[in-house]
Amino acid sequence: MSIKEKSVRIMKNSLLFHGLSPNDCGNLFDLFGPAHKTYLRDEVVMNEGDLVESIGLVCSGRLISERIDRNGKQRLIQNRCQGQVVALEAAAHPTKRCPVTVVCASNAEVIFFPYERFFDNLLPHEIKSKMFANMMGMLAHIVEKQISKIEIISHRSLRQRIWAYLCSMAVQYGSTTFCIYMNREELAGYLGVNRSALSHELSKMCADGLVSFNKNQFTLLDEKEIQLIKSFYPCTLAMGD
Repeated sequence: MSIKEKSVRIMKNSLLFHGLSPNDCGNLFDLFGPAHKTYLRDEVVMNEGDLVESIGLVCSGRLISERIDRNGKQRLIQNRCQGQVVALEAAAHPTKRCPVTVVCASNAEVIFFPYERFFDNLLPHEIKSKMFANMMGMLAHIVEKQISKIEIISHRSLRQRIWAYLCSMAVQYGSTTFCIYMNREELAGYLGVNRSALSHELSKMCADGLVSFNKNQFTLLDEKEIQLIKSFYPCTLAMGD
């Protein structure tokens, strides 16, 4: 499979190009002339403060966005997997400066689309309107994720932070059993806690009958809390049934 064929397959299944046909995606690939790059695990894709002029679409692998706080600790901000976009908010910002450091959590392939090409006069109005609407929806989703994280880490106790995160994942997946992409080190960074403390508290929660887990698969067991989730999020009524 050629790079174009692989890229078009990823494009048509991504939110950025949602609603466009494979033929539209192929034409856009030719017009944009995106750069295809491969990375090794732990390789830096972009550093905090870098000038960003392209939007990255993950073809394979997983990227994480992180920041280093004043104490030198890594704080995980985002996870990006196949079909997801990286650096949209940076490319759209007036300063065009990356607010985070983007690192490969595995070997990865990314295709970069020049941001200004999304507003090219050569683009048909209908296609341009669809992509613009998609971008607005994705930016709104980023804000929603950031609000969710603020809510999660605002809890004082470690157990409350863990439980709030796991409940948010249950709502996202519509099931009391789900898998997360983050390993323990990354989850600890996301929650702003020590890895050993996180592992210890997860074991205690398991012993207390709140959750069960096997590596990255979790199951919520507290029926009272599950019913509470269902009452707040009617769309998840099938959870645990």
